[in-house]
Amino acid sequence: MYSEIDKNNFFSATDSLKKYRRADLLDERGNTLIQELYIDLLPNNQVFKSCLTDNTTFLIGRKGTGKSTIILRLENEYRKKKEYISCYLDTKTIFESAKSDFASFEYLSNKLPQKSLDKYLIERTFIQSILSQVIKELNNQFQSTIHKIKGLLGFDKTNEVQKKLGSLLQVVENNEHLKAIELPTITEVNRRLKSATESVIENRQNSSVDINVKNNGLNGKIGFSDGNKSSNKNQDEWENEFSQIFLKVFQIKTIINDVKNILSIIGIKHLIIFLDDFSEIEESSLRRFVDVVLAPLNNWSEEFIKFKIAAYPGRIHFGDIDKGKVDIIDLDFYNLYSEFDRSTMEDRAIDFTKRLIESRIKHFSKQSPELFFDTKNESLDEYYKLIFQMFHICS
Repeated sequence: MYSEIDKNNFFSATDSLKKYRRADLLDERGNTLIQELYIDLLPNNQVFKSCLTDNTTFLIGRKGTGKSTIILRLENEYRKKKEYISCYLDTKTIFESAKSDFASFEYLSNKLPQKSLDKYLIERTFIQSILSQVIKELNNQFQSTIHKIKGLLGFDKTNEVQKKLGSLLQVVENNEHLKAIELPTITEVNRRLKSATESVIENRQNSSVDINVKNNGLNGKIGFSDGNKSSNKNQDEWENEFSQIFLKVFQIKTIINDVKNILSIIGIKHLIIFLDDFSEIEESSLRRFVDVVLAPLNNWSEEFIKFKIAAYPGRIHFGDIDKGKVDIIDLDFYNLYSEFDRSTMEDRAIDFTKRLIESRIKHFSKQSPELFFDTKNESLDEYYKLIFQMFHICS
């Protein structure tokens, strides 16, 4: 018979296994358990060690493959490194918020076709929110260590960093400041697209179809024009311009340099940005985000900014990022163990399942796993194999 304590502890162990999304594993005092409970998909923590390199890393896997857990473990580790600072962003949550909270601006109402304008405003809000969140997260990290930093660097430097981060946040969030860049940029794009369209219409009107008509000895020509088909701007033409507009409006290069200079005051040499649920935003917006934020920050920061990204298979856009200079780790069991034959692949996957379950049960119950499994007719290894197979079928 199981005691009430045994039952509760086993429930705590199994409940912790269900938290495949962003969910901190905490003890009764609110301290993180990620370092104690993290179990790597590969022996010797090889996935974790690969992610710790100073490269942008794409963690690719379906739901439940452990992407968020790895990011949580990495975040915990980077906080111990003196010359590193990190920030975590839930990409999906920020995008969903942008879809419901975006604001309209009167000065843009007649500048873009309505459908394009709505999409532009959502993506504008999304990018603005991403940049704002990075700065706020940096400030939060800075605040959490401010007493230690004051002792090392003095009050003046820490006060300077606080002021500069606050000023940078105001620049990103101040729509009047953005308007001064945005309005002339969009006006110029509007003028250029309108001029190109008028030129196309004029050419089409001049290229009529000639038909000879003979009637009672008279010759004539009838001209047909399809100019009406080009009367409105194509929505795709406007959306093709969005990336360049956003790059100018948000002055991405300036933001990179400002962040780098601010953090250098306190000796930070590397900024790591974690992007969870990266693939759960609309595809066109995902591409824009990569083109406007992710790729420029990764490519233009001179190795200062690197990303650790949780993504789904087939839902990735690299843009201008050189795939040869990033790490791509496929967390699907069969791809991760692809160097082995099928039998060995399954053995490795079952071994991970075993290590994971035993770790959680031993931590939460202080008991051996045998206490909770009927091993009279089946061995524990058979249970682990069955659990792995059930997980593989369900996922």
